[in-house]
Amino acid sequence: MHTQERRRQEAPGYRLGHCRDLEGDSAANLPLDRASIAEEPSIRESEQAQKKTLDILHYTYLFNSPGTNCINTYCPKCGELIYERDFYGPMGSKLRRSAIKANENRCPKCGHQLPVTGSVAARTFDENDFEGGYPFTRALEIIEGTLAAIGVRDRKSIVKCWESVLQKDGRQKLHGNIQDFQKYAGSIRHFATLTRREQEAEELLAYLRERVEDIREKARRTEKKPRTYYVMGTPLFSLEYQRLENTLVELAGGTSINKALAGTGRPGMKVSPEQVNEHNPEIIFISSFMQSPLDEFYRSCTELGITAEAVTKSRIHTPPIPCTDFGSPRWILGLMYIANCLHPETFSFDIETEAKAFYRKFYGMEFCLADINRSFAKPSRWWQTVS
Repeated sequence: MHTQERRRQEAPGYRLGHCRDLEGDSAANLPLDRASIAEEPSIRESEQAQKKTLDILHYTYLFNSPGTNCINTYCPKCGELIYERDFYGPMGSKLRRSAIKANENRCPKCGHQLPVTGSVAARTFDENDFEGGYPFTRALEIIEGTLAAIGVRDRKSIVKCWESVLQKDGRQKLHGNIQDFQKYAGSIRHFATLTRREQEAEELLAYLRERVEDIREKARRTEKKPRTYYVMGTPLFSLEYQRLENTLVELAGGTSINKALAGTGRPGMKVSPEQVNEHNPEIIFISSFMQSPLDEFYRSCTELGITAEAVTKSRIHTPPIPCTDFGSPRWILGLMYIANCLHPETFSFDIETEAKAFYRKFYGMEFCLADINRSFAKPSRWWQTVS
């Protein structure tokens, strides 16, 4: 065994990201801005890959899949849970609980000696909103994605807007602003002033406002407000209630049960099958950022014993266009899709037609679903910023 391989096997937290081929060169992180969604394995496929590695890399865990148990570390001899982790945004995790006592390095159940050094901190530290690691870059992508919709694609202007938000508590304000249309409009106008795109910003805001007000008014007149559950990736990962996706649900005439499942977590938290069944959602939405194939999602619900009405009546949906329920002004397309699903008797938006019109008007390009990936910043994987 090579030295590097031995070190990896002995490390108690060797992490496995999404990859296609464990043996080939393609077993690397995919470039988000350019890679096609077709290149991504599903969460279930990633879990299967992680489990295969455990025969040779005992402490491998999967860190890029919300709601998976494969994010934890288990004793290779008896299977006892050693380290329990939380998904903490894409490409990250948080250590929540350790079963190892201070200054000990043995499994508490079978006594197997573990390659552990040091001790676990008594408290965990949770950053706020867009602070820390990957969420920080997400904030920058949201700004870039907003600028793209008002015709800004030169790097100097993008950096100027980044700098304005990175001062003091700018990222926290941005996080709050994107949950409320009026405040969001203020952010767009702020960026437009910095880049001298005031007219383009007003055109975008007029488009958004017209559709938001139309949907809000029609939704108000509907008698039924379906109980709706918004997840990321897997059935047990409940998106934080204050996120934009749940705002869109209530704007479109639904009742978000994510508030009742309240807990702290970013971008959400893991819940139990019993909690989901108790609140019995009539409709489930899967985030368009961390999607899961519907057949795999239904299979997971069956395996977990989730018997909510959304499952038994096949009312699980995911926006057909990636990143259209969070991250850039394309959320308006996600809002239309959510409205269609919640109240098909009232709404009948043709999402593809709307997407084509949006792309021509605000990006100056043709919409092609095959060219859309999970980037918040860029409307197409072929979109280029200029110097």
